[in-house]
Amino acid sequence: MKVICGCVYGWDVQVFCGRIPKEIFEDELIPLFDKCGTVWDLRLMMDPMSGYNRSFCFVTFTEKVGATEAVKQVTNCTIHCSLTHLIL
Repeated sequence: MKVICGCVYGWDVQVFCGRIPKEIFEDELIPLFDKCGTVWDLRLMMDPMSGYNRSFCFVTFTEKVGATEAVKQVTNCTIHCSLTHLIL
């Protein structure tokens, strides 16, 4: 599935990321975004009825450079879900 990541907005350190596969959770997303910069906060929007994510999250970085790098690296990337780890 192709991931959309962009719209650096607000304080220039927060990024919206959409089209996330529903079976992925925070513990798998944080290491992917940590490659771009130091992650301050990751809020994965959840569906309380199903227990799966709602296919989008907001990532806050400690610096603008990390947010900008995340938009560059993660936009249009493909995430492959395996039983053991994620592959970008």
